Amino acid sequence: MRLKIRGESKQDAGTGDGPVDAALKTIDRIVGCQGTLQEYQLRAVTSGKDAMGEVTLKVDFGDGQPITGKCASTDVIDASARAYMNAVNRKNTMAAMLKKSDANKKATPALKKKVAKP
Repeated sequence: MRLKIRGESKQDAGTGDGPVDAALKTIDRIVGCQGTLQEYQLRAVTSGKDAMGEVTLKVDFGDGQPITGKCASTDVIDASARAYMNAVNRKNTMAAMLKKSDANKKATPALKKKVAKP
């Protein structure tokens, strides 16, 4: 599996209890996080030989808050890996937003003190 992270290409391979498990474990190694799959759903969104399968999953990255990922593809393994990456990206985005929010909360009292002085 090859992923592009902040413009840098990273590659790894792995094994697991089936191809989906192997893909998710490989993603964990590449991005440096450990997620626990709590829920996995696959449903057909189109019909026929080239039917699209939509994967929806929930992952716990250790904080007790499951994060949902979703993707559709004609390849179930591809859809699973992309749905997992969707959850990883959402986790990272939420962590960055919380960090920024915490930094703003810490800076706000200092700004109020400076404004209050004549």
